[in-house]
Amino acid sequence: MIKKTAQGSELGSELGSGPELVEEPLLLEVQYKGFSKLSFPAELEQNFKQYYIHAFFVQSRLALLTGFLVFGCFAYLDVYLQMQMQIHAQSQGQNSAWASYLNLWHYYFPLPILFILGLLTSVEKFKQYQQSFLMVMMLSIGFSLILLVGRTSSDANDYYFMGLLILEILCFTSARMQFWQAFYSACILFVFYNIYYAYIYILPGNQLLVLNFFYISGSVLTLFGCYFIEHAIRKEYVNHYLLKYQEVKLNQAVLELEKQAHIDGLTQIPNRRSFDLALKNEWARCKRLGFPITLFMIDIDAFKKYNDFYGHLQGDECLKKIACMLKSHARRVGDIAARYGGEEFGVILPNTKKEEAMVVAKNILADLQAIAIRHEAALRGDFLTLSIGIATLYPEKTDKDFSVENFIHLADERLYAAKHQGGNGYIYE
Repeated sequence: MIKKTAQGSELGSELGSGPELVEEPLLLEVQYKGFSKLSFPAELEQNFKQYYIHAFFVQSRLALLTGFLVFGCFAYLDVYLQMQMQIHAQSQGQNSAWASYLNLWHYYFPLPILFILGLLTSVEKFKQYQQSFLMVMMLSIGFSLILLVGRTSSDANDYYFMGLLILEILCFTSARMQFWQAFYSACILFVFYNIYYAYIYILPGNQLLVLNFFYISGSVLTLFGCYFIEHAIRKEYVNHYLLKYQEVKLNQAVLELEKQAHIDGLTQIPNRRSFDLALKNEWARCKRLGFPITLFMIDIDAFKKYNDFYGHLQGDECLKKIACMLKSHARRVGDIAARYGGEEFGVILPNTKKEEAMVVAKNILADLQAIAIRHEAALRGDFLTLSIGIATLYPEKTDKDFSVENFIHLADERLYAAKHQGGNGYIYE
């Protein structure tokens, strides 16, 4: 069973459809140990086969088409040869060999097989049988060529035998047939033609020896090429996905750095930098669309006393709770609750009118009262309170010289007015 990691899932979405991705440690292990036997661990081998099919699907289809066309040419040459034999026989006063000529056609049974295989490769569910189709093509054409030797004159035998070597070159290299399938196919054809030539269509021993020499030599050379091609593909496969994993790691590191640059480390909500950028963008957007924009500047009342009384660790926990609560009120796209600095927070609410802002402010104070954070050193009461300054403007209606900084300053003035009134409330104007 193929295992997937978080990196694998991200990588899969990046690469689109295709084979499943395995764990990076397994790829590293394969890279370290090597794969001289052209074999991966079971969970990786299945994945590689899917990769191989996707990578060389076009070559496989072209090979089947080429096999069909080349073997069709063999059939045409047979017609030509038989016609020449007929002409020669007639010139010698002998009977024509039309019966023998007609009997040749059933030896070309691979032609409809290749045609059917070519059609099947266009069907998605049959793509997984790519290598099997190539093996069927090679064996069927190979058997046919061997059988044809017994039906033709001895001076034409070599042409059919040469066809075996051409077939191997086509399948082992051009079609990207995998090494072990190619090796087994070559061995099956070797055994078959030796049995056929030794016991059915009997060749002289020295002629069979010469044929074996050329077949083995040609097979070894083409198999060497097939081996090194597949080895290079497997190496490329491992290196390719390891490189992709490194890219994913690098992207994750960049995203983490960007997150750290825009997220407050303690409260895990946007920091001052994110706040300034978001306010600038939303101000420009609301100005372009003619929307209002509301800004809350929020401060924890008597937070220094809270820290002195409960300690800084408890103070940090308090900031986290306030941040979480404020974040729950920034629900819409474009809304943002951020830590402005120290115990001060900012909430940006684009496309929010005065009446809606008042409701949000009341809800914030109600939620704070509900979570009831104890503050025995508070100026009033025994629970933590907030002061909120609120400003709502239509950016398109402001003066040309009115800036985002002026907007912040306006909300800040109302915040300090709320604090001077004793806190635990909000000032809108």
